[in-house]
Amino acid sequence: MITDEIQRHRQRVLQHLESCSVSADFPANDEQVLQWLALLEYRVNLETLHRYLSAKYFQAPVMQGGRRSWTVEDFINFQVALEIRRMWKPFSRFHDPKKTAMELRRDHTEANGDQLFDDLNQHSIEDLIRYCVEADEKHVRESCGMALRLKLEELD
Repeated sequence: MITDEIQRHRQRVLQHLESCSVSADFPANDEQVLQWLALLEYRVNLETLHRYLSAKYFQAPVMQGGRRSWTVEDFINFQVALEIRRMWKPFSRFHDPKKTAMELRRDHTEANGDQLFDDLNQHSIEDLIRYCVEADEKHVRESCGMALRLKLEELD
C-alpha cells in the first residue's frame, strides 16, 4: 500500500513538471533538480540543497565524476523533504490551497516589504514552544508555529 501511494505521488509530481512543459530526464544534476523544484514552486536554492544534505533530511544521491547523479527517487525524496517543511514559494498555484491563513499572511506581508512580527526578538524559542503547547486556539498555535519557523530561519 505504501509503495502504491509513493508511485502515485511520483506520478503526480512528474505530471506537474510536464504541465510546466518540462520533461524530467534522469539521471540529472544539481542544477536540473533545483530548476525543476523551482518550477514546482518550492523555495529552494543550492544553499537549501546543501543544508538539507548536511541535516540528512534525505539520502544524498550517488556521486559520479565528482557530481551528484540524481535518480527519480532521489528527486522525489528531496521534493518530499521540501514539501513536509512547507518550503513553498509565495503566491503558488500549486501550494497556496495547502497554506494556512498565517502562511498566506506571511506571503502578503513580505511582498509588501514588511515583517510579519515586529516583536519576534522579544520571544525566545522556548517561549514560543510553550505558547504553542498551551494555546487552545488554532490561530494562536499557527502564529506561534510561524514565529518559531522565522526564528529557526534566522539561525540557518
